[in-house]
Amino acid sequence: MTKIQELIKEINNLSLKDLEVILQQILRRVDRKKRAEAALENLIGSGKGVWDTDGQKYVDELREGDRV
Repeated sequence: MTKIQELIKEINNLSLKDLEVILQQILRRVDRKKRAEAALENLIGSGKGVWDTDGQKYVDELREGDRV
């Protein structure tokens, strides 16, 4: 039995009150994840033009210095 199947089996044995508590916790977590993803999405590209070089090129150069 998979972890999800075990959870569903346990959920089926819960009272209505316990189910409501779990549902609220799940909804809060989903909401936090969505807000975090939206905030990160808003940051994509925000640093464009800040440096004169490509970000990956800069990181590669830093890593090359670590190898020496």
